[in-house]
Amino acid sequence: IVTDIKPYIERKLFTVNTGHAVTAYIGYSAGKETIDEALEDPQIYQMVKETVEETGNYLIKRYDLNPAEHHQYIEKILERFQNKFFKDDVRRVGRSPIRKLGPEDRLVRPAREALKLGLPFTHLAQAIAFCLKFDVDTDQEAVELQKQLKEKGIQAVLQDICKLDKDNPIAKEVIRFYEK
Repeated sequence: IVTDIKPYIERKLFTVNTGHAVTAYIGYSAGKETIDEALEDPQIYQMVKETVEETGNYLIKRYDLNPAEHHQYIEKILERFQNKFFKDDVRRVGRSPIRKLGPEDRLVRPAREALKLGLPFTHLAQAIAFCLKFDVDTDQEAVELQKQLKEKGIQAVLQDICKLDKDNPIAKEVIRFYEK
């Protein structure tokens, strides 16, 4: 029993949901089929871990969470994602990228909150760029996202979907990774 549940809701959203989505987007980009397969790759594992460590830095600072306990939570979640009995398809986990790129969702919000607190957000910006590259023709949102990117360009998409204007440091970092 806790007096304030908000830190635990955000911890779940910005560790489990963010980590799952980031694994899907990076894994998809690397040609992986499942979440566990993606995390078998040491480079992908490290990228995902660094991303949820950034969200963790925000959570620890914002809610005064115990850093050691939170890092154990991160390890537990990453271990769960690696479970070979759950063949979770990266295309399924990554679906609905427009929703997941929303300003209050699992990728943009922790980056914005980190920026406000003067914390790093580089890995989150990289994750947003990977999400923007999610090009699955069976996902209506992915198709729409790719159409908007082609027609309007990345800056307009970041403004329209993520609510990140062109001068926002997160937007600049996302564009840098996207163009890489």
